[in-house]
Amino acid sequence: MRRRVSFAAIACVLLLGGSVCKAGAAPRFDLDENTWGATHVVLATEGQVIDGLLTAIETWAGSFASGDKLRLPKLSESALAASRRVHKGLRVSGARMVLFLDLKHDPSSKTWAGESTLVSDSVCWIEGGKAYGMIGRGSRAGALIGSLGLSEQALRARVRHLVEMRSTLARLRATADVEQRLAGVATYVNANDRFAAREVFDVLRSCGRAAIPLLVSHLDGPLGPRACAALGAIGDTAAVGPLVQRVERELVFWRDAKKRLPTGSWQRSGQRLSLIHI
Repeated sequence: MRRRVSFAAIACVLLLGGSVCKAGAAPRFDLDENTWGATHVVLATEGQVIDGLLTAIETWAGSFASGDKLRLPKLSESALAASRRVHKGLRVSGARMVLFLDLKHDPSSKTWAGESTLVSDSVCWIEGGKAYGMIGRGSRAGALIGSLGLSEQALRARVRHLVEMRSTLARLRATADVEQRLAGVATYVNANDRFAAREVFDVLRSCGRAAIPLLVSHLDGPLGPRACAALGAIGDTAAVGPLVQRVERELVFWRDAKKRLPTGSWQRSGQRLSLIHI
């Protein structure tokens, strides 16, 4: 137990040395996040009446069939035309909507019951072949809908790419042979997707000692913080040397930074990070 605690402490030191991102406003609709967390992604239509009852047109992920009915009462809250205004008189109609949902299905019924965690954030509209989604609040406190900068074709391609990657990583995680699991997941280490990266390093941790050489090779790159955390979680003596060397390199940076900071401590986000003993 003591050894695992020590490795975790080393990983924490290295993570503290990572860059601090500036806070900024981001669109409320997040395509990658919604896709990664959805059990079903479906292109559907509300028809002529916006009452929360939709009909599936096409399934991008999950087990919907064309013509299946989907009941999502919260969508009826945006029935007023004003709440669906985009700009220059354009309003999204609901004729073509892409829903990112976590649903349970009653096999005896053609109606799907349930809702995503945040319905307004988990739906986008297709108008004129272009995708629109919630991007924040308007000046009158209403939901603000804006362009996502994607065509329907590009949106579909991105969703299917992420779904395929998620399925592949799930299969690799369930692979009993460690060497096969490691060889498979290694091809995704540099995947340019934040949710895939999280899953990749979870799978690497499950490979234990066999994954250490691969993780060590990424210690000094952009994936360093994830590699450090994975090595700390594995908790093997083979990881001690590389982690200690990385800590020593980080300390060189922080000792130099200490000279440029006020004496005592650095105040950040209401928490005090002591620099006295560095």
